[in-house]
Amino acid sequence: MLYTIKKEIDYFSEINNQNITIKFYQAIIKIYSDSKGIYGAPKISAILNIQGITCSVSKVSRAMKVIGIKSIVSKHFT
Repeated sequence: MLYTIKKEIDYFSEINNQNITIKFYQAIIKIYSDSKGIYGAPKISAILNIQGITCSVSKVSRAMKVIGIKSIVSKHFT
């Protein structure tokens, strides 16, 4: 009986984690599209932290790789 309850708790916590991950990805995509693809992981993580979603630059960078988006990098003229 205890095993069944633990299994159900694990199942629901996994679903909750998936929902949080999907919301996190959606927030990244929204900021990325609002910036017209210019913002990279450091600026996106800073904006998310201002909005109250605590995350690091590396977490945003990994999420951007999973989603398949990259920032537009301009060439510097010297």
